[in-house]
Amino acid sequence: MPISGRLFVEKEGFYKKTEIFRFEDKTQLNSERGRWVPYERRKIVEMKRIVDPQPFYGVLRSYDRKIPVLDRPLGYDLRLGEFLPPYGKGEVADMTVTATCQCAPDAYFADAYTLTFAFPRPGDGIVRLEKDMSTPLRSPQTVPDGLKWEKEMLVDTFSRDKGGEYIRESEWLLLRVRSELDEHGNVTKANYVKIYGPLSYGSRRWKPGKPRMSMLFTSIFFPDATSKGLEPDPDRNLLRKLYPISYSNAAPTKTAGAMFEL
Repeated sequence: MPISGRLFVEKEGFYKKTEIFRFEDKTQLNSERGRWVPYERRKIVEMKRIVDPQPFYGVLRSYDRKIPVLDRPLGYDLRLGEFLPPYGKGEVADMTVTATCQCAPDAYFADAYTLTFAFPRPGDGIVRLEKDMSTPLRSPQTVPDGLKWEKEMLVDTFSRDKGGEYIRESEWLLLRVRSELDEHGNVTKANYVKIYGPLSYGSRRWKPGKPRMSMLFTSIFFPDATSKGLEPDPDRNLLRKLYPISYSNAAPTKTAGAMFEL
């Protein structure tokens, strides 16, 4: 039966790497010498180089984003992690968030709900990708080429009849917002945002027939619109400077870095 172990690899200038190492079944005896066949303990590990870590605006998944109004699109500022006034402190509508919820007047749980992100600004969009779970930097160092940007995405849905579908822990969303276009419609500048799953939408505190719906996710907003870099610098979360109290846990540090995926 194969035996497996976990490798932890560190090298200066690179992101740490964790990988499963499986030893193949070597139970066969060498027929000529009558002894166990030695196992070649060599493993090639590909590591991500630390290229250009940047300052960012980051909000941890633990920050509760209450949905103030259901059944209509609401502007949401991804830099500040806030809805626009009168529901929050947001300044720029990077996307619209539309939440629905169906429940009976005396019910404690929803019969169905949906959460949709949309990007009305030209050039903006969203794409769903798989995380690299073997390293703290779950994404590539830069925005990949050839992505198919969507203008709208159903990021969470549930019904009692069909079950649910959502952005899972192994997935992440890449968002392009605040795009500037040239005369040919090509994007020349944009801010990029990473949203790490799991993305949860549902009730946090519930009264019969009166849902209090919230969405939970980790977001990383890069303020440099001239860069396609996706490497956040763990010691430069700019959001902590704006909200030193309510966002006190939103900045990863060297001692609490495990709380925040890069």
